[in-house]
Amino acid sequence: MNPKSVLQKTEKGRDEISTRTHRLEARKRTVLIMVDGQSDAETLAIKVAHLDNASEILDSLLVDGFVEMLSGGDPPAAAPAARASPQPAPPGASAPPSPTFLPLDALKRAAVKQIDRLMGPDGEALAMKLEAAPTREAFHAEARKVHQALVSFLGERKAAEFARALGL
Repeated sequence: MNPKSVLQKTEKGRDEISTRTHRLEARKRTVLIMVDGQSDAETLAIKVAHLDNASEILDSLLVDGFVEMLSGGDPPAAAPAARASPQPAPPGASAPPSPTFLPLDALKRAAVKQIDRLMGPDGEALAMKLEAAPTREAFHAEARKVHQALVSFLGERKAAEFARALGL
């Protein structure tokens, strides 16, 4: 999808918001709620940057008929398999803000969401340690400890997702 595509909810999307007829998973529903008919895909992806794959979710909502393009985009792929390989960003497209430039509170929220996604309720103690960090430096020191704990609990691959999402 073109990052400059302006998206709006379809009748199916509005129906899902009001009645939950299609039982979208929480992350897809969150993104669907953010679609306002005025924001382009790039802006929407930035608004929900805490979700790892916001662009893929937008593509999925488009392919599944929950949203449609108003302007600036290519038609949706015919099948979900068509969007499996990520496309490089077009020249001049801006990326979502780097985690290193997020305010400390936003960085903490992103970290807690990552821990919750990876560990669920079992990660609450780790999340609380990050939330208690009073400064960015303290946060990063604690995040490195959490990363090591995740390596022990979940393995290197899953821990690397956490580190990548926080720019560690």
